[in-house]
Amino acid sequence: MANICKIIFVLLVFASCTDNRKVIDQEITSIKDLQCQAAKFNKNRFDLFEQIRAIEEKTPIDTVAVDSLKKKAQGIKMESLKLADSLSQRLTGFLKSHQLNKEDRTYFDEKINALIEECKK
Repeated sequence: MANICKIIFVLLVFASCTDNRKVIDQEITSIKDLQCQAAKFNKNRFDLFEQIRAIEEKTPIDTVAVDSLKKKAQGIKMESLKLADSLSQRLTGFLKSHQLNKEDRTYFDEKINALIEECKK
C-alpha cells in the first residue's frame, strides 16, 4: 500500500510539472512576437546611433542629418520602452499567477533566455 501511495505521489508531481511546462511554453509562445519586436527596436536604435557617430566624425557636421537621426532614435526608444514595460508586466503577472517550483522556474528562465537569443538573430 505504501508503494502505491509513493507511485501515485510521483505521478501527481510529474503531471503537475508537465502541466506547468505546457503553460510556460504557451506563455513563451505568446510573448515571442513582443520580445522579437523589442529586440528589433533595440538593434535599430543602436544602428541609428552608429550612423550618428559616423556623421559626427566628419569634419563638417551635417546637423540636419544628425538631428533627424536623433529624433528617429528617440521615437524608437519610446516604443522600445513601452514594449519593455508591457513585457515586464506580462511576465510579472504570469509569475505571480503561477506558483512554479524550483525546477519549473529554472525551465521558465531557460526558455526566456533562449527566446531572447533567438530574437537577437
